[in-house]
Amino acid sequence: ALHSLGELALQVGKAGCARKYLAESITLARTVGDKLQLAVCLETMAQVTQLCGQLEQAVQLNGAARTLREAVGAPRTPSDSDAYEDIMAAASATLGETAAAEAWAAGRALPQDQAISLALRVVAD
Repeated sequence: ALHSLGELALQVGKAGCARKYLAESITLARTVGDKLQLAVCLETMAQVTQLCGQLEQAVQLNGAARTLREAVGAPRTPSDSDAYEDIMAAASATLGETAAAEAWAAGRALPQDQAISLALRVVAD
């Protein structure tokens, strides 16, 4: 439910509210050990991060989410893929392809707790 509230807040442009709900959902997912829910939350937090102009962190969160999804054998849904592609395209255009690829690799290599810390550090207006 918290993740859904975060997505709704994101859809109406309320990054601060989205961040709050997603942070709570991330904390719960970590507590119960739900890696798929954690991956989904990291992907949505990546969208919040992009909205806040933090593209490198958004790419890193997407990379970390991909690693978690692979660990549980759960590919992204088509709608999740659209958001991912938007972030990657914006990062490549703004940061450059090399920097975007490096951010992706850094996110993929993040241990779960560091990925969570990165997500919880997102600054939203």
